Amino acid sequence: LAGQLLRPSGTTLAIFHTHPQRLAAIRVAVAAVLQQRRSILLITPHRAWLEPIRAALHGLPCVIFDRTAGRIDAWQRTLASRAPGVVILGTRAASFTAPPSLGAIIIDHAEDDDLKQEDAAPRYDARDVTAVVANARRIPRLFLTAKFGVVCMPPTGRFFCLLLHTQ
Repeated sequence: LAGQLLRPSGTTLAIFHTHPQRLAAIRVAVAAVLQQRRSILLITPHRAWLEPIRAALHGLPCVIFDRTAGRIDAWQRTLASRAPGVVILGTRAASFTAPPSLGAIIIDHAEDDDLKQEDAAPRYDARDVTAVVANARRIPRLFLTAKFGVVCMPPTGRFFCLLLHTQ
């Protein structure tokens, strides 16, 4: 499954119908990247989902990038974690963090409109920011979603769609 989720370049869109399936996919992808002694950026649209995802990672090294912890502090902790193999877990603002050892990017709930910042200038979409980072670093990007939608599709470049059925 890791080989299907994390293709060498481009974006993979994986459609999972249940939350446990998405968490299992996250664990598989994170383990594959950490095994290569690389870091992984994991973005979720809502702060409330940070702790459940962290708990699902079963104690793997995590840096939480959250505004309540102070973005500057979180950014400094991320950059200070030069040791390979750390999970950077955060909301859309985390898309601007990219440690030197970054090996992959995961966006959970890729269909969610909260990945797009529309409150104040400058406006940005975490899906677009991570596209620039992934292309520049030539690393894979994984979109996890429960429902397929046009908003999930990368605007440019290649992407691979993986649909997993439940019985």
